[in-house]
Amino acid sequence: MKSQTRDMQSSCLLSLNAHSMQHENNIHTAYIYINKTMHLSLLPSLQSFHHFHLCTFSLSLKTKQKKKKKKMSGKELDQELKELVSSLQDQGILDEQFDQMKAVQNEQNPCFVVNLITTFLGDAENILAQLRTYLSAEDPDEVNYPQVATLALTLKGSSSSVGGCRMALACSQLRDVSDVNDHEGCIIVLDLVNQQFLVLRENLNHIVQMERAIHENEVIKRRNI
Repeated sequence: MKSQTRDMQSSCLLSLNAHSMQHENNIHTAYIYINKTMHLSLLPSLQSFHHFHLCTFSLSLKTKQKKKKKKMSGKELDQELKELVSSLQDQGILDEQFDQMKAVQNEQNPCFVVNLITTFLGDAENILAQLRTYLSAEDPDEVNYPQVATLALTLKGSSSSVGGCRMALACSQLRDVSDVNDHEGCIIVLDLVNQQFLVLRENLNHIVQMERAIHENEVIKRRNI
């Protein structure tokens, strides 16, 4: 049985690898593809593969940042931010909801994106801590699955509000397994949700830094007028 499971894992990962290469860097497309074709027991292998690609993307992003040592103008920062968001959308980490959130920001509310992201990150960490507490019960029958489902739905909504589509998808999966009182499934998918949160948090924090730098440049520019 274990040999059969390993064969299925290898087959799924090979399919995922081929599918992701066909779609260049669009790991989100491959992620949806593999989730439609695999059993829940294979998720740990997918997590490792998925996390590797996202970490690789994050590492390349950091390398690119180190090369840019000179202080950029507000216009250059704005262009780099747009390129970053576009890249994250191509990766499937963000979706068009981020653009809608960004569109609400204006001169009267220049810190809207920063404030919303900061609130989301704090709330998400609290919800994840609650989920870990609920699912840490020694007896699976003692787990409050309806509450787990409610928290998963709340986390899905908040991640969707900042454009975190991949994390929202993982939250939907957590709600699905909690609806059928699948304790093992909840543990596995919660780990996937946490991995998606870590990736999303790192990229959103970088966006926050760029937004603050752009706002600071605008303030300095107005003072010099």
